[in-house]
Amino acid sequence: MGCGRGRFLQAMARSGWVVQGVEPDPVAAASPPAGVPIHKGDLRSLDPGTGRFDMICLWHVLEHLTDPVEELRHAGQLLQPGGVLFLAVPNLDSIQARIGGEHWFHLDLPRHALHFTPDSLERTLAAAGLALCALRTGQWEMDPFGLFQTVWNRLRLPPNAPYRALSSGSPWPLKIPAMTLIFGGTLLALPASLLFRFLGRGGTIVAVARPRTT
Repeated sequence: MGCGRGRFLQAMARSGWVVQGVEPDPVAAASPPAGVPIHKGDLRSLDPGTGRFDMICLWHVLEHLTDPVEELRHAGQLLQPGGVLFLAVPNLDSIQARIGGEHWFHLDLPRHALHFTPDSLERTLAAAGLALCALRTGQWEMDPFGLFQTVWNRLRLPPNAPYRALSSGSPWPLKIPAMTLIFGGTLLALPASLLFRFLGRGGTIVAVARPRTT
């Protein structure tokens, strides 16, 4: 769910997985990589009767949904017996979120409709008939940059300017200053991100769940 242009699925396919993407954005789903089928819609538009999955990844998806319980319930129905659900969401209980407050980079209103703490995520999974198998906080591809951009925003600098410059449609040579700034800021944020993860208060929640058997 939320597979974007399918690059992760392409890497999984190269590793021998049979993959199926789901993407609600018709523009992102319009040009999938060769051999990567992408269904336009959400998980609830997939019929469990047409096939089930050994693994479903909801990587930074739940925070965009207004009804995550229904989406998770349908995800459980789409899993094979013994299948697993991998998911990641920003951590509202993180030190990063407390530092940022309304300037927290991952608050990302209005694109993020909901936010989770480890406890509220476990309760949401339970409401959907899923059992939490494992949970940790901290995600290296997200936390250091999120902390850097949060501190940037907290200093009342132009909001999310480095991220916006990097993700804009400008030619790559014009993005070099933003890339340099982000690289340096992320390196500076690494030690604090490591400490926050050690304390169980990392900026991201990563969890594994399975359908309840009883």
